[in-house]
Amino acid sequence: MRIKKSQLSFRKKELPVIILPDTVIFPYTVAPFFLTDTASTKAIDVAMKGKRDIFLAFQKEVADSPIQKKHLYSTGTVAHILQVLKLPDGSSRLLVEGRSKGQILKLVKNKDILLIQYKDLIESREIGRTLAVGMETLQETFYEYARKNKKITREIKNQVEQAQTPEKVIGLIASQIDIPTDFKIGLLEMESPGEKINKLTEIVQLEIEKNTLKQDISGRVRKKIEKTQ
Repeated sequence: MRIKKSQLSFRKKELPVIILPDTVIFPYTVAPFFLTDTASTKAIDVAMKGKRDIFLAFQKEVADSPIQKKHLYSTGTVAHILQVLKLPDGSSRLLVEGRSKGQILKLVKNKDILLIQYKDLIESREIGRTLAVGMETLQETFYEYARKNKKITREIKNQVEQAQTPEKVIGLIASQIDIPTDFKIGLLEMESPGEKINKLTEIVQLEIEKNTLKQDISGRVRKKIEKTQ
């Protein structure tokens, strides 16, 4: 089958926004995080009165003044709130499920609530043979990474194994790899699923090599210590 080009929906939408520094949440993934600021708490309250949808914007630079569009990466994630737990200290623990990508158009202040106007970025395609092979290669590479990383749970491995679409495989794996935020944003912003899969496969392979090197160095140091005792 032939891979169709990405078809992007340009209908303008608006949602309350939560701005996250040093965190990227991908579509098709479920993630918890804590919120302490008043603006985010109010955004959650607004979302919970509606369809429980919220826009997750990712901060790329510190804002000395009120947050502006220039302080944010241009692509964010539209998410659905699964659970909100209000804590005694006034903070909140949020559990969300990423649903889709969105391109930020404008920040809008509505009284004391910050909203984002955005365009949906919906990729519509068929999975051809090349893409299917790329997905399988990425999954196998991730299994190798997971064998040496005890933080990867059996549940995550099963989710990756059962994922049927490129975006879900990419989101699940990228969320588990400890790489800089701008690397993850780069993956989120890329349109071509084939390019994203190839790039993420390279990243996971590099992490495997780094972990192996660390283990080798740790082993040699341990042997030298044992000899001196």
